[in-house]
Amino acid sequence: MYIKQISVFSQNIRGTLYTLTEFLGNNGIDLKAISVADTSNFGIVRFIIDQDKIDDTAKLLRDGGYSVHVNHVICVSIPDKPSGLAQILGMLEREHISVEYLYSFFRNTGDNAVLILRLSDREAGAKLFEKEGVHMFTPAELA
Repeated sequence: MYIKQISVFSQNIRGTLYTLTEFLGNNGIDLKAISVADTSNFGIVRFIIDQDKIDDTAKLLRDGGYSVHVNHVICVSIPDKPSGLAQILGMLEREHISVEYLYSFFRNTGDNAVLILRLSDREAGAKLFEKEGVHMFTPAELA
């Protein structure tokens, strides 16, 4: 029900995203989803890759001088229509579960959109999604 995500912390200067993605590409790492957030001093690049490559990629990045963190997120399928996102967020709001961040996943699933969610309480969020029939992708489904 949870998938692993890699977060890379970097300086917020021109070219760092290019350098990171070139490094990953040169090492055969295919990005499935990516999110970039910044402040005036640093950036956080979060991404999803094949789940069986997480540990090796984290080590590769650390060995390459990057500051890396691996954590668990939830990947859900939602209706790709007006208010599809609002329905999911409403479920979480009613249960007082905050969304720390979210971003979309590059995957064609027909009539649905795929989201990556980092929740204030991922266990409660997963239980809620299960109860409400929201599909949560497993690591095997992302392969």
